[in-house]
Amino acid sequence: MISCTSRLISCAMLLLISACTSQPTDKPPELLGEANSLISNGVDQYNQANYSKATVLFEQAMYIYRSIDNPDGTASAYINLAKTAITQHELTRATYWLAQTRSIVDAEQLTALQNHITIIGSSIAIEQHDYTAAKNMLGNLLDASSKNIDPETRLAAVQNRTRIAFAENANAQAWTERYASLASDDQPHAQARLARFRAALSTDTGEQDKYYQHALDINRKLAWRPGIAATLSEWAEQNINVNNYSGALNKLERALLIRLDLRDNHNTAQVLTMLENTYEHLQEPKKQQRAAYWKQQVANADFYDWDNVMKDFERF
Repeated sequence: MISCTSRLISCAMLLLISACTSQPTDKPPELLGEANSLISNGVDQYNQANYSKATVLFEQAMYIYRSIDNPDGTASAYINLAKTAITQHELTRATYWLAQTRSIVDAEQLTALQNHITIIGSSIAIEQHDYTAAKNMLGNLLDASSKNIDPETRLAAVQNRTRIAFAENANAQAWTERYASLASDDQPHAQARLARFRAALSTDTGEQDKYYQHALDINRKLAWRPGIAATLSEWAEQNINVNNYSGALNKLERALLIRLDLRDNHNTAQVLTMLENTYEHLQEPKKQQRAAYWKQQVANADFYDWDNVMKDFERF
């Protein structure tokens, strides 16, 4: 079964929180325009998986919104910072920004953001393997009888619940089918995610290959680097499950270069762990040692030597 953490593309692509358009007219328009532009540019950077740049832009917007006492904009900046932190697996930081969001939402009664807070909170709980907490958070959003939940939020909630089902190895088929019923053909990110869910359900190697290839084709067309890397890693993990280490090797090395390009510590370390195991089975001791060395280095929060690790693996 594919690990939950290897599926981190999260619902974030479904919830692009932009600055509110209805701003108080007595605030300086030039500052509002600058903050709104920063949020918009941050979302653009997020969508291109440039998470460090997105974080800087959201922080800059936050400072401006706070300087003019604009709660709507401040909450927007906070929730985007939380969402971006999750993509970098910085869960302490994500939890902090989500708490900041909750505080201002409660104080100002910004009810429009409540469901987004729930989705992000459940994503943090999933990454912390606290599946019971995540399920409790998602309960109301999964209630099919509720009419006040927009389709994108509902899809994000079902996606997270499906991730939990795979992690717990319980009712994954049923939740995948519910996800399929909500994922429309004009939502390529959702269709790619659905293909990965279906691949994980299958026990037939040929069928798995078909689904993973479909997910890969969609993500390549979108140039969505996290999706490409996640698909390759999951596909490689299925190869490893059937002792097809040579098949896994090519996919893992491709996934690694993407994760390195993204400066993604957490997922880079995971790919390196899989590569270390794969090199061992393929009797490549020098490569195994190199993977183990860089795994330890990348695991450090202050790691910055991305160019050298890239060069090491490009030489292989």
